[in-house]
Amino acid sequence: MIQLPGQLAIRTISGRNGDFNVGRLATSIGEFVVKDSMLDQYKTKVIL
Repeated sequence: MIQLPGQLAIRTISGRNGDFNVGRLATSIGEFVVKDSMLDQYKTKVIL
């Protein structure tokens, strides 16, 4: 497993099958989109 310091911003998207959360992870090596059902437990926010 690789560990990188960064910032995770979570937002809720309305899809055809209902609302779900996606994250945008900003690190020193780039930005990544995170799609995982684990994110559904969080409200829209920024996690440091």
